[in-house]
Amino acid sequence: MATDDDYKPSPREPLHTDPQLCKGIISAVVSAFPLEIRTSDVANGSGVFAAANIEAGCEIYHSKDTILAAIDFGNPTFCHSCLQDTSNLFGNPTKTESPAKACTGCKVARFCSKVATPQASMRYPTDWPLQECQKTAWGDFHKDECKILKKAPMIKAHNLLAHRVVFRALRGLISKAEARAMRYHLETHFCEYSQDAERCSEILNIAGAIQAAADNKMDMGLIWKLVSAMRINCVRIRPASKKESVGYVFHWLTAAVNHSCDPNAFVFFDGRQLKVRSLREIVAGDEITICYLDPTLDVAARKKILRRGRCKSDLGVQETFAKIASSTIETIARAQHEIVALIRSAVHASKHPGIYPPRLALALLYLDQFKPVPALRLALRGRLLRKFLAGPDWINEMLDVVVTVLLVAGSMPPDAKAFEDKAFPTSEELRTVMYGYLYVVCREVGRVFGVESGYAKAVGEMFARMVEKKDGERPGGKRFKGEFEAAQKRVLRWAGVDEDMAVRIGY
Repeated sequence: MATDDDYKPSPREPLHTDPQLCKGIISAVVSAFPLEIRTSDVANGSGVFAAANIEAGCEIYHSKDTILAAIDFGNPTFCHSCLQDTSNLFGNPTKTESPAKACTGCKVARFCSKVATPQASMRYPTDWPLQECQKTAWGDFHKDECKILKKAPMIKAHNLLAHRVVFRALRGLISKAEARAMRYHLETHFCEYSQDAERCSEILNIAGAIQAAADNKMDMGLIWKLVSAMRINCVRIRPASKKESVGYVFHWLTAAVNHSCDPNAFVFFDGRQLKVRSLREIVAGDEITICYLDPTLDVAARKKILRRGRCKSDLGVQETFAKIASSTIETIARAQHEIVALIRSAVHASKHPGIYPPRLALALLYLDQFKPVPALRLALRGRLLRKFLAGPDWINEMLDVVVTVLLVAGSMPPDAKAFEDKAFPTSEELRTVMYGYLYVVCREVGRVFGVESGYAKAVGEMFARMVEKKDGERPGGKRFKGEFEAAQKRVLRWAGVDEDMAVRIGY
């Protein structure tokens, strides 16, 4: 990347206008399928297309390298080097040697390998005995960032990545082709931000801090554009086990994948590997799309964030609601936003942090209040009455909420007041449904995330431990299938969920 003062704002060139660059970007991933970058069918500019048929549940590609990844500093269990979650998942042993501990220099970045305490004879910080993840990070990026984090511990992950790109450019670690692409091919909303005084001021402050940290060796205008580009082009780091992102990554090919509120693919992280997998069949010639946002947001919120056209199917539903309520979509959207924000703030303050649709969030709050009966009804209705009955969100929500609530409800004592209601399922029926749901989730998690993913293995190990303790028929046999279907029918009737929405055990 050039470091002189030759920067001039220029129109963005679509990525597909540089075939050699596109070839290099595609070659930087591992894929069993041929991919193309060409004019997008769903957005202005370029898009990523499948050049062969891709079945549902297939890995489309995974990254070779994820140096440009930064963890948000509200996720203390994640290592900032290997990107592994050091917390205990489903009671399984962690895949790291130690919990993520803060760097003794900046006190912000965290690493899962043992962090040595500096001795009085050691000078800050290059003489410290760094180990494994900490040592790797020090050589790759943290040497440049430690002092910055010490001064600005709350810096946003995408702004930290802008720092990292500049430092890597000054160290000669960015190729000429990549530098040119960053200058001319990345979307920045440059003109839009220039007309927004608040955003412009924020970006200028960040750019000024980066220029000062780089000893004024890079043009301010180019840094300004880079800060804007990181905001637009970074992808959220979402581990398979979580419904919310824990940071951001800049990855060239994934930055070229466009948004859809009904995507045919999704992105997740498995350690340092960024993976993109298909949600449904993708026919040769189809554009690959992902959802940039929390899919539970209403259409008005999506429009505000994405600054693009509305989703027609969702718009029709909201217009109907607005007419019935003698109101407007905007008024209803504001009310929805306020209610959801209130519920989510309560959930985040509980022991079940995460992003969940309102009914599932309320189910968790009831569970925290030791009220499993209303929690169960909300969990079942919140998950089974919704449109999508497969995919990563379905798996996360079934495990985090529905199976958890069923487990608690099925463990209520025999004299619990709930069982006085003749319509309420028995403990045995609740446990049978729980095992059946867990069986289906265990099967689906391998199809959705890949059997080789750490999350799929963790779910499988948890399921094996639970089934080992189960008395009577176990999931996988015809007799259990009959017991499950009968129990689920009764549970759903009590919850007010139509039998057509039932989970199919499928064997």
